[in-house]
Amino acid sequence: MMRRLGRMSGRGAGPPSFRRIASVPTLVSALLAAGVLALLVTRFDVDLRAAWRLAASGSLGLYLLAFGVNVWGLYLRGLRWRLIASSAGIGRQAGGRLPGQVETAVIVQSGWFLNAVGWLRMGDAYRAFAFGRTARTPFSLSLGVVAAERVMDVLAVLPLFVLAVAGLAASQGGRSSLVFIAIAAAMACFGVGVLFVMAVAGKRLAQRLPRPLQESYLRFHEGALGSFRRLPAAGVLSIAIWLSEAFRLYLVVQALDVPVGPALVLFVSLVNAVLTTVPFTPGGIGFVEPGIVGALSLALSRDQAVAVALVDRSISYGSVVILGASALALYELVWMRRQGRGAAAAKIPNK
Repeated sequence: MMRRLGRMSGRGAGPPSFRRIASVPTLVSALLAAGVLALLVTRFDVDLRAAWRLAASGSLGLYLLAFGVNVWGLYLRGLRWRLIASSAGIGRQAGGRLPGQVETAVIVQSGWFLNAVGWLRMGDAYRAFAFGRTARTPFSLSLGVVAAERVMDVLAVLPLFVLAVAGLAASQGGRSSLVFIAIAAAMACFGVGVLFVMAVAGKRLAQRLPRPLQESYLRFHEGALGSFRRLPAAGVLSIAIWLSEAFRLYLVVQALDVPVGPALVLFVSLVNAVLTTVPFTPGGIGFVEPGIVGALSLALSRDQAVAVALVDRSISYGSVVILGASALALYELVWMRRQGRGAAAAKIPNK
């Protein structure tokens, strides 16, 4: 798939291969995730029946509200993506167009679905590919916007992490949470450092690349750095996105009626964010859940923590799979119909 993405020129690209989504590596990762979840249940002596009874006894209304908040967070991601893409100049070049908000939201949902079922965050590459061909702009330019978006996420997570840890320290002394602050800080420093090097010496370094790669790198450079032209607005949206993640978890906790304070809710939601960023398994399945359970165990019993993790992941992961698959199918169907109409119009002779 990456080779296909690399050849993207904005025109005539075909739909992604669904055989690759259901490929052997994806199936292996699913089995690995199931093994990790089984280890979680057996090693930590979890009463799965008790956890399931608690999960099933929750408030359906609050669960549906949490589902809606998660969808709203994905919509905010589409709004931010369109904002920073516009800042990077997408849609301003000759023949280009800036996709509308609904179309952008569908593309973002599609990318999140592929991240949830595929290895190595392949959905980020697909999102750059799909947005690029829809906007009639080079793939490398869109990929630069994706890279900038990743940095914005980490920069938004770090201050929220500090706030959550301060709350934990005041209430119950959360020393272990300093590890996650260190991880988030390291990720932020790495991202900012790369952007700084690109800003200071990026174009000079491009001259040392093979000539075919120079133009692609310069477009990537333009997309990554240009995305920060409207940083205040993008920063506000980034904070709102992560607070919506915390609010979703808060609603889950309230639905199950378990005692978790606001500081721990914020901390756990950010732990989820950091662990999901590491692409060990598709969507972090089997890798994120033990982290959530471990963090929730600061205030809950093991069975309660597992119940909260299962219910929350049924929303954060399940909604992405259900809605994302529909969004991907809709987007590809609309794209193919547009291509078909364009080909038919091209065959009509001029009078």
